[in-house]
Amino acid sequence: MIKQKINNYTPDFIVHPGVTLSETLGAIGMSQTELSKRISRPETAISEIINGSKSLTPETAIQLERALGIPASFWNNLEKNYQELKAKSESKKALLKQSDLAANYPYAEMAKNGWVQQTNSLEEKIENLLSFFAVDKLSVIPEVMPTAFRQHNGRSISHYSIQAWLRKGLIDSQMVDTKPFNKQKLNNLLDEFRTLSVETPNIIVDKLTRSLAECGIALVFTKDLPNTYVCGASRWITPNKAILQLSLRGLYADIMWFTFYHELGHLLLHSKKKYFVDLNHTTNNTEEEKEADNFASEHIIPEQKLSEFISKNEISVTSITNFANELGIHPGIIVGRLQHKKKIEYKDFNHLRAKYYFVKS
Repeated sequence: MIKQKINNYTPDFIVHPGVTLSETLGAIGMSQTELSKRISRPETAISEIINGSKSLTPETAIQLERALGIPASFWNNLEKNYQELKAKSESKKALLKQSDLAANYPYAEMAKNGWVQQTNSLEEKIENLLSFFAVDKLSVIPEVMPTAFRQHNGRSISHYSIQAWLRKGLIDSQMVDTKPFNKQKLNNLLDEFRTLSVETPNIIVDKLTRSLAECGIALVFTKDLPNTYVCGASRWITPNKAILQLSLRGLYADIMWFTFYHELGHLLLHSKKKYFVDLNHTTNNTEEEKEADNFASEHIIPEQKLSEFISKNEISVTSITNFANELGIHPGIIVGRLQHKKKIEYKDFNHLRAKYYFVKS
């Protein structure tokens, strides 16, 4: 059996149809002057086509068919191929001008996660990034993906990694069917959500995803990227559909649940025109962030009940466990809150804290 070999060779030079026209005239001994008379076109027009400064139009192709006996489709295809190769050449030059910007994105990690295709070609990497972000130029990404997030204390944040992380969340959210946003239904579920903290991660993800979809929110879990330190994010896709995006890369349960309620706070309390991105170990620096923090704190462990527990001055494994059972939440959440409020050391009772790991791409 004979297999056809497909030649993917792409020439690095571009030949204008005028070159072929010039060679054809030379082969049959016809001057430009004679051709101009035969097709009733100025000789300057013929000269411009031959030297490549003028395109060969479909009308001219028909005239050349009559004068030279070569089908108009032949000349049209020459012009079409020339324009296509010319556009590709210009596009490649434009792409390579974006190489410095492209180098800022963690392409290798994105490819490892399956977000973009693995390649060693710089041109292909840039093309893949443009497709991933659905833009024509990497420079416009900040304009189409405005973000508001807390500064991370003492660490260098990669805004490019955060942009990629957010974009992946948006892509995944489009696969989640949701009903129109229902604020009342969401408020009714707030206390129920926290009781899921005692369940296994698979059950937590399944129940939260389904419940939030009923309320108009697409819940997505996205792998972290280098130098993002991201816990979660929230924003609105349409007035009736929002995204709540979480990272589970080695997050303690108390951090994950606080982030979950924090992002719900943004969706319930703040503008639908803003993005909110929250990072590990950050400092509240806006009223919106403080409000979201207070919302999360109150809905996970009501401040009054926590104060009553602390006032007993009997912090132990047993008391923490009993308090957790009373609230119907995981004891590690209480440990995390006590550590945050400096009622115990950060090394204390860590064996009660569960840690979630990312298991889906």
